[in-house]
Formats: sequence, structure tokens, C-alpha cells
Amino acid sequence: MKEVRLNKNETLEQQRRDLVTRMEEENPRLARIQDRVNGNSQWLTIVPSSADGFDLDPIQFRDALAMRYGHTPQNLPSSCDGCGAAFDLNHALNCKKGGLMKRGHDSVRDDCLEIAKLVWGGAVREPVLRIGNDGSPELVADMKLHGVWDSVRAAFFDHRIINADPPHTAPELETPSLSRPHKRNTRSMTRPLKISEAPSVP
Repeated sequence: MKEVRLNKNETLEQQRRDLVTRMEEENPRLARIQDRVNGNSQWLTIVPSSADGFDLDPIQFRDALAMRYGHTPQNLPSSCDGCGAAFDLNHALNCKKGGLMKRGHDSVRDDCLEIAKLVWGGAVREPVLRIGNDGSPELVADMKLHGVWDSVRAAFFDHRIINADPPHTAPELETPSLSRPHKRNTRSMTRPLKISEAPSVP
């Protein structure tokens, strides 16, 4: 019985590998999705907890599963509420006018801030790096921490939420094309920090 079970498992595993290979040949995006999901399944089996932000409602859970495996979530609106363009998953992950990117960015920032408080304490949310001519904040980081790289110096951190799997981007061009606009923003942040000699971490 044990040998029969082992042979069956080996057959099923070979079928799985053949299926994945065939799917990746038909759609190169699936290869990138497969690499991304391997070893990242803990959230599927973790105990839901509102204190830790793991209490997904049914719609959030289904959407997360769909995006995880390269499918389109159900019941998407026909048009974007921010810019009015035709709405799909790729547009939702790229449009800066609809509010989805802003909410996703703020959620990641707040989670990192809470963890940083446990480690270093004294974390500051959205510190102002530069004041404009009219007296209003012109350049703002996401958080400021003391003791990260040096016990007496502050470090400023800035988060960026990007679409890691745009369908129009070739795998070999993915990293450079995504990083260009963020490199420009990083240069704008590090320029005023050179005066105070405080490190900036994008």
C-alpha cells in the first residue's frame, strides 16, 4: 500500500509539473506569478485576528486568492471612480486617482510604523523634510526612526506601492521600467537630507 501511494504521489507531482510548464509556455506572466507565490502561503492558514490585520472579509479573501494566481477578481466596476477610464485589475493597481494606491500605501506605512515602534520606539509618522516658500510642507517622508543605522542619527523611510506584474512588461525589462519613476522620487528625497546628513531609505 505504501509503495502504491508513493507511486501515485509521484505521478500526480509529475502531472502538476507538466501542467505548470505548459501554462508558463502559453503565458509568461504565470512564471512570474509562480515564483512570487512559492513560499508565501502563510496568510492562507494563519488564524484570523483583527489585532494583527488578518481578519479578511469574504470578498477580500476571494480577491486576494484571485490576484495570487493571476485571475481577475469578480464583480469589478466598469469604470474607474477616480479618472473615469475603463476599469480592470491592472488599472486598479496603477491608477493614482481612484484612491486604491493611496489606501494601500497608507496601510503598509502604518503597519511598518507599528512594527518599528516595537523595535526602536519613538517612531514619527510623516516627518516634514522640506518647507515650501508658502510655509506648507513640500517634501514629507513616511516615517522617521532613531537608532536604525546609528544610535544618534535619524533615518527617514519612504514606501512605494507598485504593480509588480503589469501585463505589458516583459520579464527582462520589468525591474528597470518600474524603478525609473521611483528613482526620480528618491533623488528628490535625498537631496535635502544631504544637508542634515540623515540617511533616507526608499
